[in-house]
Amino acid sequence: MRYDVSVIGLYILDILGRPVSRIPERGNVDFIEEIRLTVAGTAGGTVVDTAKLGLKSLAVGAVGDDEKADWVLMTLQKYGADVSAMQRLSGIPTSATILNVRPNGERPALHVRGASDHFDVPPSAYEQVFDAPIIHLGGTGLLKRL
Repeated sequence: MRYDVSVIGLYILDILGRPVSRIPERGNVDFIEEIRLTVAGTAGGTVVDTAKLGLKSLAVGAVGDDEKADWVLMTLQKYGADVSAMQRLSGIPTSATILNVRPNGERPALHVRGASDHFDVPPSAYEQVFDAPIIHLGGTGLLKRL
Protein backbone atom coordinates (compact mmCIF):
# COMPACT_ATOMS: atom_id res chain seq x y z
CA MET A 1 0.00 0.00 0.00
CA ARG A 2 1.15 3.51 -0.83
CA TYR A 3 0.03 5.16 2.45
CA ASP A 4 -0.37 4.16 6.08
CA VAL A 5 -3.50 6.30 6.44
CA SER A 6 -5.78 8.26 4.14
CA VAL A 7 -7.53 11.14 5.93
CA ILE A 8 -10.65 12.21 4.04
CA GLY A 9 -12.98 15.05 4.93
CA LEU A 10 -13.11 18.46 6.55
CA TYR A 11 -10.08 20.77 6.30
CA ILE A 12 -10.35 24.19 7.96
CA LEU A 13 -8.06 27.08 8.79
CA ASP A 14 -8.67 28.06 12.43
CA ILE A 15 -7.71 31.53 13.62
CA LEU A 16 -7.61 31.48 17.42
CA GLY A 17 -7.42 34.53 19.64
CA ARG A 18 -6.97 34.14 23.39
CA PRO A 19 -8.01 35.08 25.95
CA VAL A 20 -11.03 37.03 24.70
CA SER A 21 -13.09 38.35 27.60
CA ARG A 22 -15.31 40.56 25.45
CA ILE A 23 -15.66 41.96 21.95
CA PRO A 24 -14.82 45.69 21.93
CA GLU A 25 -17.65 48.06 21.09
CA ARG A 26 -17.82 50.44 18.11
CA GLY A 27 -14.50 49.62 16.49
CA ASN A 28 -12.44 49.97 19.67
CA VAL A 29 -9.48 47.69 20.39
CA ASP A 30 -8.81 45.21 23.18
CA PHE A 31 -5.44 43.49 23.52
CA ILE A 32 -5.06 39.74 23.90
CA GLU A 33 -2.07 37.49 24.58
CA GLU A 34 -2.07 35.32 21.46
CA ILE A 35 -3.37 34.96 17.91
CA ARG A 36 -2.55 31.64 16.29
CA LEU A 37 -3.28 29.86 13.00
CA THR A 38 -3.88 26.11 12.94
CA VAL A 39 -4.93 23.48 10.44
CA ALA A 40 -8.17 22.17 11.85
CA GLY A 41 -11.26 20.21 10.98
CA THR A 42 -11.82 16.59 11.83
CA ALA A 43 -9.67 15.56 8.88
CA GLY A 44 -7.15 18.42 8.92
CA GLY A 45 -6.23 18.06 12.58
CA THR A 46 -6.06 14.28 12.26
CA VAL A 47 -3.72 14.25 9.25
CA VAL A 48 -1.35 16.66 11.03
CA ASP A 49 -1.25 14.31 14.02
CA THR A 50 -0.75 11.13 11.97
CA ALA A 51 2.04 12.78 9.97
CA LYS A 52 3.72 13.98 13.18
CA LEU A 53 3.61 10.38 14.42
CA GLY A 54 5.57 9.34 11.33
CA LEU A 55 2.76 7.66 9.41
CA LYS A 56 2.73 8.10 5.64
CA SER A 57 -0.41 10.23 5.58
CA LEU A 58 -2.53 11.29 2.60
CA ALA A 59 -4.62 14.46 3.02
CA VAL A 60 -7.88 14.22 1.05
CA GLY A 61 -10.13 17.28 1.09
CA ALA A 62 -10.78 20.64 -0.51
CA VAL A 63 -9.47 24.16 -0.10
CA GLY A 64 -10.14 27.30 -2.08
CA ASP A 65 -7.81 29.26 -4.32
CA ASP A 66 -6.88 31.86 -1.71
CA GLU A 67 -4.07 32.68 0.72
CA LYS A 68 -5.75 30.55 3.39
CA ALA A 69 -5.42 27.52 1.11
CA ASP A 70 -1.75 28.31 0.50
CA TRP A 71 -1.12 28.34 4.26
CA VAL A 72 -3.09 25.14 4.93
CA LEU A 73 -1.29 23.20 2.19
CA MET A 74 2.13 24.56 3.17
CA THR A 75 1.54 23.59 6.80
CA LEU A 76 0.34 20.08 5.92
CA GLN A 77 3.47 19.59 3.81
CA LYS A 78 5.67 20.97 6.59
CA TYR A 79 4.43 18.18 8.86
CA GLY A 80 4.99 15.57 6.15
CA ALA A 81 1.46 14.96 4.85
CA ASP A 82 1.05 14.18 1.15
CA VAL A 83 -1.29 16.86 -0.29
CA SER A 84 -1.53 15.47 -3.84
CA ALA A 85 -5.19 14.48 -3.25
CA MET A 86 -6.22 17.90 -1.92
CA GLN A 87 -8.54 19.74 -4.31
CA ARG A 88 -8.04 23.47 -4.99
CA LEU A 89 -11.40 24.92 -5.96
CA SER A 90 -11.36 28.05 -8.08
CA GLY A 91 -13.50 30.98 -6.98
CA ILE A 92 -14.36 29.44 -3.61
CA PRO A 93 -12.86 30.46 -0.26
CA THR A 94 -11.11 27.97 1.98
CA SER A 95 -13.24 26.89 4.94
CA ALA A 96 -12.16 28.93 7.96
CA THR A 97 -13.17 29.67 11.54
CA ILE A 98 -12.41 32.55 13.89
CA LEU A 99 -12.38 31.27 17.47
CA ASN A 100 -12.58 33.80 20.29
CA VAL A 101 -11.24 31.61 23.09
CA ARG A 102 -12.65 32.70 26.44
CA PRO A 103 -10.60 32.58 29.67
CA ASN A 104 -12.77 29.62 30.78
CA GLY A 105 -11.99 27.71 27.55
CA GLU A 106 -15.30 28.33 25.77
CA ARG A 107 -14.78 28.90 22.04
CA PRO A 108 -17.60 30.77 20.30
CA ALA A 109 -16.98 30.46 16.58
CA LEU A 110 -17.54 32.44 13.40
CA HIS A 111 -17.30 30.08 10.42
CA VAL A 112 -17.16 30.28 6.62
CA ARG A 113 -18.22 26.92 5.12
CA GLY A 114 -16.37 27.55 1.86
CA ALA A 115 -14.65 24.71 0.01
CA SER A 116 -15.90 22.02 2.38
CA ASP A 117 -19.40 22.47 0.92
CA HIS A 118 -18.08 21.51 -2.53
CA PHE A 119 -15.78 18.59 -1.64
CA ASP A 120 -16.40 15.14 -3.06
CA VAL A 121 -14.12 12.22 -3.89
CA PRO A 122 -14.41 11.55 -7.64
CA PRO A 123 -14.16 7.94 -8.82
CA SER A 124 -10.98 8.85 -10.71
CA ALA A 125 -9.27 9.41 -7.32
CA TYR A 126 -10.38 6.13 -5.67
CA GLU A 127 -7.20 4.23 -6.54
CA GLN A 128 -5.01 6.76 -4.73
CA VAL A 129 -7.39 7.72 -1.91
CA PHE A 130 -8.15 4.15 -0.86
CA ASP A 131 -4.55 2.88 -1.12
CA ALA A 132 -4.12 2.67 2.67
CA PRO A 133 -5.04 0.11 5.34
CA ILE A 134 -6.55 2.88 7.47
CA ILE A 135 -9.20 5.24 6.07
CA HIS A 136 -10.28 8.08 8.37
CA LEU A 137 -13.48 9.95 7.44
CA GLY A 138 -13.63 13.24 9.31
CA GLY A 139 -16.56 15.62 9.45
CA THR A 140 -18.81 13.75 7.06
CA GLY A 141 -21.91 15.22 8.69
CA LEU A 142 -20.62 18.69 7.83
CA LEU A 143 -19.73 17.97 4.20
CA LYS A 144 -22.73 18.60 1.96
CA ARG A 145 -21.60 16.39 -0.94
CA LEU A 146 -19.94 13.48 0.83
